[in-house]
Order: sequence, then C-alpha cells, then structure tokens
Amino acid sequence: MRLLWRPGYRKRWPERFGFYNTQSTPVDLWLHAVSVGEVEAAAPLLEALLAHGQRLLVTTTTPTGAARVRARFASRVTHIYLPYDISFAVKRFLSAFQPRLALIMETELWPTLYQHCARHKIPVCVVNARLSQRSWRGYQKLSGLIQPLLQSVAAIGAQSSADAQRFIELGAIPERVQLTGNIKFNVNLNASETALGQQFKATLAGRFTLLLGSSHPGEEALILRCLRRWRQSGHHWLLIIAPRHPERFTEVAQLSAQHGFNSQRRSSGQPIAADTDVYILDTLGELKAFYAATDIAVVGGSFVPVGGHNLLEPAKIPVPILFGPHTDNIQALADGLTAVGGALQCPDEDKLVQAIHTLHRYPQQASDMAEQALRFAHSQQEALANILNLTPVKLHLQLTRHDR
Repeated sequence: MRLLWRPGYRKRWPERFGFYNTQSTPVDLWLHAVSVGEVEAAAPLLEALLAHGQRLLVTTTTPTGAARVRARFASRVTHIYLPYDISFAVKRFLSAFQPRLALIMETELWPTLYQHCARHKIPVCVVNARLSQRSWRGYQKLSGLIQPLLQSVAAIGAQSSADAQRFIELGAIPERVQLTGNIKFNVNLNASETALGQQFKATLAGRFTLLLGSSHPGEEALILRCLRRWRQSGHHWLLIIAPRHPERFTEVAQLSAQHGFNSQRRSSGQPIAADTDVYILDTLGELKAFYAATDIAVVGGSFVPVGGHNLLEPAKIPVPILFGPHTDNIQALADGLTAVGGALQCPDEDKLVQAIHTLHRYPQQASDMAEQALRFAHSQQEALANILNLTPVKLHLQLTRHDR
C-alpha cells in the first residue's frame, strides 16, 4: 500500500520486486538496515567492513534510510531496496547479487527471505539484535513460524542479556546466541556535525534551548503545552522539534501555529529570528548536530507507546537527556543511563516540566548529568569488535581475504 500513497515509496519501486535498472554484480557481504536509525547504527560496522576490502550491498526499507546511505557512503557501497518477502522477488534478489554473508540489523525476521538464504547456503547473522518484551509476546503467537526461522540463523549478536534470552525462548539455538552489546555506542559525532552544532548555537546568543528529537504524533502537542507553561513562568526559551517522519514536517509546523507560537523551518535557510519560539528541523541527517546545539535533549518515541528512540546520540554530545515512560525498544540503555545519573525518566507532562525547570535553574547539575551520560557511552564500546568476532563473520572475513 505504501507504493500507492507515499511518494517516496513509489520511486525505484521495481527493486521491491527484484528488478534492477543497472547490471547487478555479486557482492561479498550484504547488510540490511531498515531506516535512518539502523543505517546510523550500522555505520561503524560498515566502515570496518570496507576497511577489510569487502564489496558491500546495503539494503533499506524506507526512502529516508536510502537517502542516509547515499549521503553517508556514496558510491563506496551498493544500495537497493530490500525486496518484499515473496518468493519470486527474493529469488531474483539473491540471484542478482549472490552475497556470501547476510547481516540483518536489529529485528528483521522474514520467513521467505531466510528460507531462501538457507537454500543458497548464505549464512544469516542478526546483529545488534534486540527483542522487546512486546515483540517477544507477539512472536510467541507465531512460534510455529518463528522457531524454524531462528534455528536457521547462523548467529545472533544480542544487545543485552535480556534480548539474548528472549531470542532463545523463541527457539534460537543457544550456542548461536552471543551477547555483543549495542553498536550504537560506537557511533561518534564527526567534525562537520560538531561544527554545524556549534555554528547554530552561536547564533542563539545564549538563549536556552530544548530539542525534542524523533517525535511522534502526540509528543509535539505535549512539548508545546510545556512550552506554554514555561512562557507563563516568564521564560522565552527556544524549542527545536525534529519529527521522526518527514511527511509530518508541515503538520508539526501547523500544530505549532495552532498553539500560538512563531515557528520557523530549517529548510527555509534563513537565520533564526529572535522572536522564533519553535524551530522545525525539517531536514534529514542533522539531528546529531542539533543535539550539539541544545541545552537539554528530550528523546521522542517515549512519551507515546512507540518504545523510545536513540538515547546514545545525545549522550555522546554530551547533553542532559530526558525521556518518557515508554522504553520497550531502549530498555537496557534507559536503565544504564539512569543508573549512572546520565538521563532522567519523566513519566508525564508535569514531571517533564519540573525536570527542565530544575536543569535550567541548576546548570551544574545539568553539566554533571551530561558528563555521566558521556562516561557511560564511552564505557560500552566493545560491540563492534564483538560483532566482527562472531564466528560466521570472522570466518567470512578470513575467507574473502584469502580469495584476494
């Protein structure tokens, strides 16, 4: 259905059925990353694989993920869209590119795809694997389908021990499940992103700034209500909103106007005005840079039942982090950061308002919080090495190096 009603999905649509415009060539390794977040997480792994001389195919599901692959890696990797999980499309895809190893980021379990990989003797590794309690319950209802699928997987590199246990309970072979950690800890802010964040911060002339990152419907209204309460307290703070999905940029700008705020869009290219209340980050690939320009990061997907988004980007800046009650997708990170005082969970609007008032009033507390977040992030960077040492990955790299 997305091919019909979302313009971005209509582009290159034949690829989703295994048809390609250009001559396809065999690759050494294929990595699948659904969208922008998974592409960003996979970036250190892709760089390491490129350093090993691998010819890489990267597939995504979303157009935003495709755009991020192009922006981040250009012609160093081949990009196509992952075909739909129907037999003829999967067979055409595997025949065209003939990967020797498949790395699937996080939790993408496709029965037809995995079945055909097994038939073609292509080892499948699920890396940076996570499985929330909610997803685990859902997959349990499909155990007859999921158990043989997981038993066909060559290796699972789990983000946390809880994730590893859930995969095993669903039927994964225990000896093939390893705790590798979260590769997002290996993602660093590059120099250009740092420079952009500092440049933007300099234009604010010391104005206190909040950023709601990767927001979903319901979260923008919540943060705009908070902004009204801060305004009533005499604070003229700047709010930056970065919606998770590009098709909602205009909707969020209109919502801001409905709440009575002056808004400005990043895509306008104009310097931020002194009377701007809300700045809409309606561009792609700049969220990390704008975290570097803010005083407090409020991470979206956590104040509505989505499961939460990346806490590590603001942790690495570093900046104080606030998030909501819905953390199924980020539970291990949320627990780790709050345990060391690097982040604070706010169960509702009142607690969010209170937390931001406190961090504004006591800047040393905010600074200490950011420092603890950064220390925690730096202490957890073993995931990349662990993934490269998964038996199928290590063996593949040895064999392809020998081939050359």
